[in-house]
Amino acid sequence: MVVNVGRGKTIDEAVLVSALTEGRLAGAVLDVFPEEPLPASSPFWTTPNTYITSHTSAPSFPADIVGVFVENYRRFHRGETLLHRVDFERGY
Repeated sequence: MVVNVGRGKTIDEAVLVSALTEGRLAGAVLDVFPEEPLPASSPFWTTPNTYITSHTSAPSFPADIVGVFVENYRRFHRGETLLHRVDFERGY
């Protein structure tokens, strides 16, 4: 699994598309790209096991997120639905 929330040029896009298409990687979560917004012609839109986020990675501080983490931890242990889940059908 590859997760890129840093810089778009960190990843060789052609190599990543090939690895995902050939099943050499389980998946990729991509928040940044060399060209943004990601063009409609990008192969990532149709590459298997690729999840594209809306460039929302940003600095997070414990005081800002600890409440959500604790609540989701409790929900997880109770078998309840977690808060702020990604809807993969909708793409976000």
